[in-house]
Amino acid sequence: MLLYVEATGSHNRQLRMIILFLVVLFGSISSFNKFFFPKQLPSQLTLREDFKKLGDCGLITEYGISYLTACVDPKHIVATPHDKNNVRNYYYAESVFKMPKLYLIRDGWMGSFPDTITQFGHILSRKGSEFKVGTNALCQYERVYYKRTFSWEEMQHQGKIVTDPAARFGKSVVIGSGYDRKKHFIYGPFLSLRQGTILVQYSLKSEPDLNTRNLAVLEISVEYGKKVLATQAIRSCDFQRMDAYQIFDLKTTLDKDYKGVEFRIMYLGGQEIYFDRVELTGM
Repeated sequence: MLLYVEATGSHNRQLRMIILFLVVLFGSISSFNKFFFPKQLPSQLTLREDFKKLGDCGLITEYGISYLTACVDPKHIVATPHDKNNVRNYYYAESVFKMPKLYLIRDGWMGSFPDTITQFGHILSRKGSEFKVGTNALCQYERVYYKRTFSWEEMQHQGKIVTDPAARFGKSVVIGSGYDRKKHFIYGPFLSLRQGTILVQYSLKSEPDLNTRNLAVLEISVEYGKKVLATQAIRSCDFQRMDAYQIFDLKTTLDKDYKGVEFRIMYLGGQEIYFDRVELTGM
C-alpha cells in the first residue's frame, strides 16, 4: 500500500493517513499472532516426536531428513545422509554403525527397501518389514560381517616352512637368522577392499623373553605398499608361551575403496617368529 501511494503520488492526506494506519495495524497484529498463509504449519520437531520411541539408534536417509531427525533426540539418535548424498562428516557417519539398532528411511531416496544394500563400505541386510514413524517409511537393517582367513600358503613370505602341530593347518613359516632385511617376513594378499573398518588378526608364536626390544612390526598397507594405514610393534616380552599361538590385533578404517591391500610383518631380528595365519574381519 505504501508503494502504491508512492507510485501514484497521491496528495490526499486523509487517504495517506488511512493507508498508514492500516499498515501499522497489520504490522502490530503480526508481531504477536502466529500467522502463516494459507495455514499455520507445526514445527518439524513436533512432527518427529515419535522418533524418540525408537530409543538408541542410527538412521541413514536423505540429506534433508537426516540431520533434522537427529535434532529430535541427539543423545539417542545418530543420523547421516546416505553415502551418495551430501555427507558433511564421514567420521560422524561411522558412528551410526556403532548404535544398537540401525534404520533406513527411504523417503526422498528409494522407492522400496532392498534386501541388501552397501553403505559406507558396510553390507546391510534387511531385517523385518517396512513401518511408519510419523510420515516417514522406515525399515530396520543389520550389518553383515565378513571374515576371511589367509594361511601362510596364501601369503607371500620369506623364511622356511616347518611342520607345526600348534598351527591350524599343520605347518607354519618361521624366520630367524639369515633373513633379508630389505623384505618383509610376511606380505600380501593384495586385496581390493571397499571403504569401511577392518580388523586384522595375526596369529604368531615365539620364545617367551623378558626383553622389551621390538621384535617385529605389523602393518596394514594399501596401493601395493605405497601407503601404510596402521602399524603396531611386537616386543619379545609380548609372547607368553612357546607351544601356543597368540593373536595380535590391528584395526583401521579405510576412508575410500582401495586396491593392493596387504597385511605385512617386518621382522627386526632376534628370536625366531612363527607365522600361522592372518584373519580379516569387515566391521
